[in-house]
Amino acid sequence: MEQLNKVTKKEVMDAIQYLHTEGFIDNMRSDEAYYTKILLRKVANDFNVRLVVDVPHKKHKGLTIPL
Repeated sequence: MEQLNKVTKKEVMDAIQYLHTEGFIDNMRSDEAYYTKILLRKVANDFNVRLVVDVPHKKHKGLTIPL
């Protein structure tokens, strides 16, 4: 199917890396973060990417939770 808005998989993966993995979404205001997370989940689903967050607390070391 032809894309209405041209974007490559690399661009999408770079955006997910920037916003989610690098933690930049945590620096957004609550409304910005809320709507960005919705878009991230949708795009991650489309590309079959699991979004997880590492839990830094010692009790749960190594545990990951869905975004």
